[in-house]
Amino acid sequence: MIQDVLIKKIIQNNTSKHKIAEVNKYGDPFFKAIRQTDFLELEKDEIKAFLWHRKTWTQVFLISGEMQLVLHDTRPESLTYEKTEIIYGNESDNKLVIIPPKVAYGFKSIDDKLKLIIQYSESRDPENLDEIEIPENDPSINFNWNLNKDIFNVNIEREKINLLVCGGAGFIGSNFIHYMMNKYPHYKIINYDKLTYAGNLDNLRDVENKDNYVFVNGDICDYSRLEGVIKDEEITHVINFAAETHVDRSIYGGCVDFVLTNSLGVQMILDAVKNNGIKKYVQVSTDEVFGSLKLTDDSKFDENWPIMPNMPYAAAKAGGDLMCNAYYVTHKVPVVVTHCSNNYGPYQFPEKLIPFFIFKILAGEKVPVYGDGLNVRDWIHTEDHAKALDLLLHKGEDGEVYNIGVDNERSNIDITRMVLKLMGKSEDMMEFVKDRPGHDRRYAIDSSKIRKLGWDPKYTKENFEKGLKETIDWYLNNKDWVIDIQNKKSGEMNVFKR
Repeated sequence: MIQDVLIKKIIQNNTSKHKIAEVNKYGDPFFKAIRQTDFLELEKDEIKAFLWHRKTWTQVFLISGEMQLVLHDTRPESLTYEKTEIIYGNESDNKLVIIPPKVAYGFKSIDDKLKLIIQYSESRDPENLDEIEIPENDPSINFNWNLNKDIFNVNIEREKINLLVCGGAGFIGSNFIHYMMNKYPHYKIINYDKLTYAGNLDNLRDVENKDNYVFVNGDICDYSRLEGVIKDEEITHVINFAAETHVDRSIYGGCVDFVLTNSLGVQMILDAVKNNGIKKYVQVSTDEVFGSLKLTDDSKFDENWPIMPNMPYAAAKAGGDLMCNAYYVTHKVPVVVTHCSNNYGPYQFPEKLIPFFIFKILAGEKVPVYGDGLNVRDWIHTEDHAKALDLLLHKGEDGEVYNIGVDNERSNIDITRMVLKLMGKSEDMMEFVKDRPGHDRRYAIDSSKIRKLGWDPKYTKENFEKGLKETIDWYLNNKDWVIDIQNKKSGEMNVFKR
């Protein structure tokens, strides 16, 4: 490390104002008074080089993206004189880099847009000779910037991430894989899926030949196979989507598979994580474990809400959640549990509400509405869910639970009307049917805890119609996928509808 350069780790808050406050706090004692704060944004592969100050201390904090920070020591009196160093950083490591005077620095954005906070110990006045880029004609500074800009092309060593995605061939899992492979092309993704009726490798045709993607057919209840993959692929992180999730199946078709996958399967993963030194395990669960809220109640589920499931599916998921807590308390397994609301988006198996309605309408059939249609759910786009899980995989605190929702409460009848309207159909296409047993009345999520980590969803309540239209358009524009799943899975779709 270059002499006097310091790297600290800080707690990142949600707003830029809070981030600046944290940066100021952690900059002591070098920053007795922050005189100026700048925000720097760079596009992918853009370089900002080089900055140099004769007297001013500088501190740099990365808000989002990935960066290459190049430092060069121009101080003859320094033990690291003429040394050049490259520091890699991303939004998950919360690095604060403190740079002394006469150490030059420059940035390169990697993969995505880079956003930085840069703070200075003295005002950056253009008239002040202290605040200039390194003078090219100063014989005491032996560094040729034009020649050394090539240093930004040096390959840097990133943290090795081999991510095991259990249940990655399903709806939310496959969307998560798409998101992660686009954002982190240097991560290796191992998709471990049993390929039950809801698993569909067609969801991942566009990534199946990539060098950093591997598919393994396996069951999370098979500990020997699971651990073998973890060892063979040198897995560092695990996220679990594998679950039996369809409520009607758990009511009418028996719940043995639900208990095995949603409870015992989670315990198998926890044992594998504990026994193989995994750095982080994210268990993806549901808000349905909390039970039901009243329509007339303004309450929302927070992380401390009692676990009170009303349906066999939710009870099985709750069993897995509680096992995660027990393994953290007993064995300090680095696990995070999430409770998310209803998801919508591309690649969803057509037994779930929105694609089920789309398929019905495409076939010219009426869409069934349970009971009075007033049951309320909080709807979230899978892209926003993936962003939240990415954040928790990197920044979630071990042993904690995080609720994920976008405050987008909609009744089933409202969803039905919106789908019909967006597809150019009248409300005559609705058909009210007998309600199912144990049908929870209302779910609502308080997501303030994860928002404090910086999660900022795109498809908020105000953007729901836009997200829903994009989802409908995806099914209409991907008729090959629709036809294939109808041909392959027609015998499995809504078998247990009553």
